[in-house]
Amino acid sequence: MILSLLLLLPHAHAAPPVDDGHAVRAILSATPFELTTSYPYDWSAEHPDVKSGTLLVLDVDPAWLVPSDIHQAVLFVGAVPAERVNTGFPDGRLVVIVPAGVDVARSPVYFSGYDLPERIDAAAGQKALEGAVNRGALPLPMTLATGVVLRDHEAVMKAGL
Repeated sequence: MILSLLLLLPHAHAAPPVDDGHAVRAILSATPFELTTSYPYDWSAEHPDVKSGTLLVLDVDPAWLVPSDIHQAVLFVGAVPAERVNTGFPDGRLVVIVPAGVDVARSPVYFSGYDLPERIDAAAGQKALEGAVNRGALPLPMTLATGVVLRDHEAVMKAGL
């Protein structure tokens, strides 16, 4: 019996951390973009086509960005999971893509529980947003840079690095 329990320990998952609205400390830059070739957004259950959006550089508490093959908290902007361009670890500078339709200036940026972003639908995103707002998450001050037109998803990824 004890041996069985010991064998399960490596597979046990810690409870997801709770973001009180302070894990993301600042939006360092916000650059709107348009694409000449759209791509499917694999960071939500609906997989909408992305033709435009915003590239954000965030100042994040590095404790939230420790790479893991097991689980990571999902980063949201409003009710939409953000697409991570880099790990942001250990420097705390995380680059993300936010598809059009999210009002970045009026949306809190926060971490929610452990999940795979591609499993999060609109209802789950709304529930995550409501929980974050109840915990004190607020929109962060930001200034939009001049927008850019890029070829495709790969170009956005490169622009973020």
